Formats: sequence, structure tokens, C-alpha cells
Amino acid sequence: MEMLSLAEFVPDRAAEEAVVRALDEMRRVYTNQGCLDELQGAVADVVMSPDPQVVHAHRAEVCRDHFVMLHAAETDCVPLFRLRIEDVGDRSNLEFFLQEAGLHGAARVIRYLGEQGADVNAVQNDNQRMTALHWAVYQLHSDAVAALIAHPEIDLERVDARGRTALDLALHRRGHTESAELLAAAGARISPDTVVSVARSQGLPFVEIVLRHGADPNAYGPKTGIAPLHAAVSTHHLFTVQRLLQAGADPLLPTRRIFRARGVKYPRGATPLDYLDLADPGGINPAWPPALRELLTRAVAERTQERG
Repeated sequence: MEMLSLAEFVPDRAAEEAVVRALDEMRRVYTNQGCLDELQGAVADVVMSPDPQVVHAHRAEVCRDHFVMLHAAETDCVPLFRLRIEDVGDRSNLEFFLQEAGLHGAARVIRYLGEQGADVNAVQNDNQRMTALHWAVYQLHSDAVAALIAHPEIDLERVDARGRTALDLALHRRGHTESAELLAAAGARISPDTVVSVARSQGLPFVEIVLRHGADPNAYGPKTGIAPLHAAVSTHHLFTVQRLLQAGADPLLPTRRIFRARGVKYPRGATPLDYLDLADPGGINPAWPPALRELLTRAVAERTQERG
């Protein structure tokens, strides 16, 4: 294995700054934890006084230190990983560091570790069973999500311990649609249960994403037996109901099983308008948009007329 020269290790100012940033962060963390005096040897030297030239001179000791590399992953420092892998020849724990890079949004480290053969679909060995992609989505790191999606071996359908794909997570990060859009555009499967869940609880921007990428507005969720329109009506999302109807949702579609939500038991065979009636037997709650009942009633009349 060829050694990396100092010029190859830090070819420009950006690389030098990346190395210093990683070591500065390690010093900050160790200082806050009161364990700075536990560092020894060359690692202690470079953490106390970050210098890429000293790091290069003592690369075997520095780059084999787990916590140095942990902070390299967290701060998106590719030069330290190049030195560890291409020069020192240490390829251990690549998947662990990839997970950390996903968690902290280190897109450059993600790309580099992927190129070096790290398993981008590896899951954490804990109760959550999340991949780097799950973590990048969960932490709202869209650049890291894009870097992982770009890897040719990424599995967009890998699920965590709760059976959630990365897209499932992305569609439930309220107010942040970018990762969901990236995943859907990359071909992540949009399941009927996911569409029902989004229609029921997430609002119009996420409904727009799933519809734009081919979701069927009349598909029943296998887990619930209801369609997206029932779900939106049950939580009184006027604009979601309106958008689903525009997309072809059937206002006469009956549910396939009993559904319970917010203290209400909806019977099998109920239509979206039935859902609205059952939610408030005395009529629509004044707090709900009055336009919701009008919208559904008009849609039912139009669909009935179409069917003759």
C-alpha cells in the first residue's frame, strides 16, 4: 500500500481546515466531559494543538484512535479517513463510521466510505435497527440523504425495527419535505398504508409528494382497511380532502373494516361523508371548516351523476 504524502493528505486549505475542525471538536467534547487528561501520546498532542503535519507524521497512532475517527465522521473530515484507509490500511468499523456520518449529516464522508466499500445498508446493532439513511432522514440532513441515495447499492426499502422505511420516516418529519421528495423521486415505494397515514396526520405538502410520485388516492391501507380520503376526513384536513378529490379520490368508496380513531368507532362500509357524520352526530363541529361538508356533498353528487 502506498503512503499518502503530506500534500496528498491535505492538498488544500479546505482539507487542512477539515482536519483541524475534527480535532478541535474532539478537544471541545473531551474538555466538556472533563476527560482531556486521559488522552495520551500523539493523540493528546494533536488534539491539544491540531496540526495536519503532526497528524501525518504520527498517522498510524492518530488514525487508529477510535475517537479521533468518530469526530472525523461527525465533522465530515474526509482527509483523516483517507489517511486511515489508504495509508495506514485500517478498514475496520467502516459501517459504524458511516452510521455516524449519516447521523451528523457528513455527506462527503458518506460518499468516500461508500466508495471504499462500506455497506451503505448496514443497520445499527441495537433495538432501533436504523441504517445511515434512516438516521440522515431522522436528523433532517438532506445532503446526506442525497449522498446515500446516489450510491448504486442503496436499498431504499430497508426497514428499521418498527418496520419503517426511510421514506416512511421522511413523510412524518413535519415541516421538512426535502428528504421525502428525494426518496420518492429516487423510486422509494409508497405503500397504501403510508398514503393513508400521511393523509390522516401530515398535511398537504406530504400528500402532494406521494400523489406526484404515483400514489393511488383510492388504495386501501391493508392495516386499516380505509382509503386516504377517509383518513383525511377523520382528522378534518380540508385542503388534503380537496387535493385527494382533485386527484380522483372516490367520495363514495366504502371502508373494508371497522376503524377506531379519536374515540370514534367507524363501521365497515362507511363512506367519507359517513365518517364526517359519525365524528359529530349532531352535525359538523363549528370548529371544523364548514366547507368540508359542502365539498364532500358536492363531490358525492357529482360522482353519483357520473355513474348514472
